[in-house]
Amino acid sequence: DRVFGMSCLYRSFWMFSALMAAVLPVACFADDLPASEQEWAAFFDPVLEETMTRNQAPGAVVAVVHGDKCVFAKGFGTAVLGKEVPVTAGETLFRVASISKLCTTIAVMQLVETGRLNINADVNLYLDTFQIHDAYPEPVTLHQLLTHTAGFDERLLGMGARTRADLLPLGDYLARRMPPRVMEPGECVSYSNHGFALAGHIVEVVSGMPFPEYAKTNILEPLGMTHSTFDPEPGPPLAESVTWLFGMNRPTVFDYPQTPPASSLTVTAEDMARFMRAILRNGELEGKRILREDIAKMMMERHFAHRPEFNAGRAYGFSEEMWNGRHVLSHTGQIWGFTSIVLLIPEADCGMFVSCSTDRIGQYGAVAGRFMNQFFPAPEKAP
Repeated sequence: DRVFGMSCLYRSFWMFSALMAAVLPVACFADDLPASEQEWAAFFDPVLEETMTRNQAPGAVVAVVHGDKCVFAKGFGTAVLGKEVPVTAGETLFRVASISKLCTTIAVMQLVETGRLNINADVNLYLDTFQIHDAYPEPVTLHQLLTHTAGFDERLLGMGARTRADLLPLGDYLARRMPPRVMEPGECVSYSNHGFALAGHIVEVVSGMPFPEYAKTNILEPLGMTHSTFDPEPGPPLAESVTWLFGMNRPTVFDYPQTPPASSLTVTAEDMARFMRAILRNGELEGKRILREDIAKMMMERHFAHRPEFNAGRAYGFSEEMWNGRHVLSHTGQIWGFTSIVLLIPEADCGMFVSCSTDRIGQYGAVAGRFMNQFFPAPEKAP
């Protein structure tokens, strides 16, 4: 089997934080954000062009939301290798890998809202064809799955199928390949693609719908994310991408994730802007609500930190930290040929999404760091 799981190789929260070091000189503050597309472009055009050149990325997209509007969305580069086919923010699809977990989180919280799931119950109560082994006295809960604290080992081999026909039903795959529990639950963050796939399978069992269908019906369609999909083979206009192997870029060979709730979302930048707006509006977008306000707020609260005084922890689905004095929610995604980040600053009612059609590590962190230091700089220290 090919090794799938680029979305988790660089996933530790601390390595992600280290990527945020790239900065630009401070030019404006959060209460003085650009007012026009041209002003946003003046910042993002050179940043994305520099990032793409440095990483030899054929294409990229960016979207920024502020005050319940998409204030900037743009494509860069080409969507077809070796040809001049412009990437567009409204139509070109990008694979966002682990950002899929945010949809899975919303799906779980929807069923918590209706009382069909209990966030603190033993997940074995919801599983009908297999069970999670009792390696420790405490059971695994959805609370732990959504904070990556269930204590599962990670397993990369076999996570990707070579063809669509090789894909197993999610429940069958997890019954065969669920990693063992190797740590006490609730003790520490151990990033788990399989843990989130398990949460998605529980959504399947309780709702009676395959996860991609559930997500389409209950999240993507209500939010007007008309181009986005959990289909394992989205096809054109999926951006063609490159993979960094053995010191050079090569055309990406498409693989098929066996863990769709953790890995398989494909989006356009404009669709991702709608998703960010809905979260920042506490579950509502243009009159359609996907989460009750109190449930959406609960999703965005800190639910785990290794020590109470730490500035970094886990919300449900999101990484959570204080950055430049701002409360920031984020998630990154990395898969063969693509790297992405979604970054939300709730108190400023602002969010940013960037995706590049290369899997070279670093570009999303560099862009996010520059964005934060440009528009949300750290307060000056008193002399």
